[in-house]
Amino acid sequence: HFEVQVTPAANGLVVVQVPVGNLTDAALNENIVSNELRFIFDDVPPDVVLTCENANQTRFSPLNLKLTFSEPIYGLETEDFQFTAQRTPHRSSAFVTTGHTVDNLVGNSAYEFTVPPDQEFTFDLTPSTTPPFTMQFTMQLPAGMVRDLANNTNVASNVVIKVFDIERPR
Repeated sequence: HFEVQVTPAANGLVVVQVPVGNLTDAALNENIVSNELRFIFDDVPPDVVLTCENANQTRFSPLNLKLTFSEPIYGLETEDFQFTAQRTPHRSSAFVTTGHTVDNLVGNSAYEFTVPPDQEFTFDLTPSTTPPFTMQFTMQLPAGMVRDLANNTNVASNVVIKVFDIERPR
């Protein structure tokens, strides 16, 4: 019985094999070639880009958003997103808002062996429109919300800023 520590030089396929004649027993018999142990080494967290199809300033709801990951991920939930809102012009400090809804999340993020997870997801954000004034929304997927197939958690997405304008001109 032998144990070997393998340290991959880079991400990707790792093949471990003992070639013929590298080991001898007490009677000086050489080994035959071993079977191959193959595995994928991945220590790179998935990157993510968040985009919004709506114009920078809009009065239309919902906001149509898209997440694109650098590799398939699993575990994405509608509660994973972070939203902040600030009244504009900036009459008050930023605050984490409630009452906004994320709907229509499209993309497979289930961890199943039969169906691979996706890299692209779309969803709709419906801002809370109770106050009759203009709000600047900041949206992001924070770090650590999803995992790739090697169990690496994501880095934080970029921040998307949109102005949701429901205030009538005076």
